[in-house]
Amino acid sequence: MIANRTSRHGSLVSVSPRIIGSSVHVKFTYTCGDAAGQNMVTLGTHAACMELISNDRPDGMIEFQLEGNVSSDKKLSWGSVQEPRGVSVLAWGTISNDINEKMLGCSTKRLKNVLSKFEEGGVRNGQMGQCLNPSNIVAAMFIACGQDVASVLESGFSHLTGEYNEETEVLTLSLFFPSLLVGSVGGGTGYGTQKEALEFIGCHGEGKKWALAETIAAFALALEISTLSALATDTF
Repeated sequence: MIANRTSRHGSLVSVSPRIIGSSVHVKFTYTCGDAAGQNMVTLGTHAACMELISNDRPDGMIEFQLEGNVSSDKKLSWGSVQEPRGVSVLAWGTISNDINEKMLGCSTKRLKNVLSKFEEGGVRNGQMGQCLNPSNIVAAMFIACGQDVASVLESGFSHLTGEYNEETEVLTLSLFFPSLLVGSVGGGTGYGTQKEALEFIGCHGEGKKWALAETIAAFALALEISTLSALATDTF
């Protein structure tokens, strides 16, 4: 397959057309192994399209354009939430009331109430996603670990949830990222400082892409909890 010959990591999975007016937008979907894959899929798609145009040009085709904004690259869209371009990852944990009061200075019930206010305000504001500030972690980790910083907008979309147990006073929190565009090989992961950072957290090389996504999600959840407690104790 022409698209697959341009990369060691990318593999074309499907091709789907979308008719918009008199144009046909064709979406190429790939798996990218441990690479993030943005440049990889661009090269593979271009090669496949050039092969088609050269050898079997569709009747009535007037012109060709490589990108038509269906990919959501560097942009936030519901398309990336429903059909993720990156890694879908969920971080979750529980915290007891005793530990919460000792470490964060408030009760778990108070922490849940603060989150509820964010949920209310987010709905009224028409907010996409439900979170406090996970993009701070995503941006910092992307810079430190050689990721595409321009993808923070679409990668930072997340959903924070909390469940409070009235009997045990235990609070369970989860943070879901539908599409973290990360890679443990290729691109900026080979730069000296970024490679060192990835190796330090055990996320460099083949088979480490999911570990990197999980690490980012875990750090982001920790920051969400910290920010919730700052609001709960009026130290924000």
